[in-house]
Order: sequence, then C-alpha cells, then structure tokens
Amino acid sequence: MADNTVFTNKEKQIFTENYPLISEEGLVKTAVVAGDVIGMDDAGNLGKYDKSVTYTTPYAIAYEDTASNKKCPLIVTAYLMEDFVKLPADATEKRNLKLELRKLGIFIR
Repeated sequence: MADNTVFTNKEKQIFTENYPLISEEGLVKTAVVAGDVIGMDDAGNLGKYDKSVTYTTPYAIAYEDTASNKKCPLIVTAYLMEDFVKLPADATEKRNLKLELRKLGIFIR
C-alpha cells in the first residue's frame, strides 16, 4: 500500500519537581505553538510574547498549538523543563525572560 503514513511519537518531559501546576484557558490574538511564552498588551489581550512590539508583558506558557483568536490552555504556574519553553536565543534576553517568568511563578529548569 503506497498510501500508508508512518507516525512517530516522541515523549517529551514538560513538568519537573513538586511545584503546583495552575492552568487556565485564555483567548490568544495570535497563533501560538506549545511552549511559546504568552504576553499581554496594555489592553489585556493575550498573544505570543514579543519583547518590544505588542505583547510585551510575560503572562503564561502555551500548552498546546492554537490558531489566532482561539482559546488556548495556558500554564500560569509550574516548574517546567527548559527544552519545552521557547526562549530567546540571546543569552541576556533568555536570562531576563526567565527572571520575569519566575516572578509569575513559572520556574524553568
């Protein structure tokens, strides 16, 4: 059968330690993928975090891929593995964002 599709599953650890996990659903204005940092704009709208444009205040981490203007499960507090969270490549920006997330109760290991 030439039309067979092979699927490969890869397990990935997301949570670590014994820290309380709190999640909520939020309407995101931009498309996000699992692990994206969610930011908030001045009007309280949620979207993919962008340091200097619109969604400049870190708020949560996206738990699933979601299209724009849809409800998305968000991780508000947790102890997460660093390879799950999409952090900036620049070391200084990465450190600063991790510190901001820590203030919210999102710890990254």
